[in-house]
Amino acid sequence: MEIFRPGLNLSYLLSDVVTFGGTFVPQAFTRDYLAYLNEELDGLEYGQYQSDESAKVYERHRDFRARVYDTQVSIPRLRELVEYVGWQIRSASVPKANNELFYPDDINVWRYDDQSSAIGRHRDYSHDLFLIVGVTTKGCCTLEFYGDNADNMNPKIWQAGPGSLMLLRGPGFCEHDDRPWHAVNPPKHGERVSIIIRQDIRNSQPESNKDY
Repeated sequence: MEIFRPGLNLSYLLSDVVTFGGTFVPQAFTRDYLAYLNEELDGLEYGQYQSDESAKVYERHRDFRARVYDTQVSIPRLRELVEYVGWQIRSASVPKANNELFYPDDINVWRYDDQSSAIGRHRDYSHDLFLIVGVTTKGCCTLEFYGDNADNMNPKIWQAGPGSLMLLRGPGFCEHDDRPWHAVNPPKHGERVSIIIRQDIRNSQPESNKDY
């Protein structure tokens, strides 16, 4: 089964991450693969995450998190996705980038199920190395990309929908280490499901990571 849609040029996209801090593709994954992946996502157990009132950033959604190589968790399709995306990124030719060092080992699945489900303007954690990969598998919303300036009054607006791909710069990806500011708005209707793929420095390195 094809995972990426034909013609997806990761080298070009990752060059944009070097230059701008992030990039976005409206449809990166095939429809058949999304259906296959959503079958597993629908069977996961989700908790409710809600930031407290003292938090600097508002965040609310349902959450599933796992270390990719935790043998106690049965997520074969998610693990396949992480390994495939990691391999494709490492294989890309990107001047001035350290994409060949990206071995993702941490995964979140977030379900935004009502109009209070969102994440305010924020940067991702400094312990998430090289890249943050975001995949929408169901539903639609707008993403706001502010780049390196949290006070940017004209953020890029990305229309996330089934199969969309977001790539954000993390520490170590290139010489310019700033983590970009961005925000996630509530779903336009119904529910939106997204997968976040990271390399968390707090996790031990996996003993192996499949190359295709």
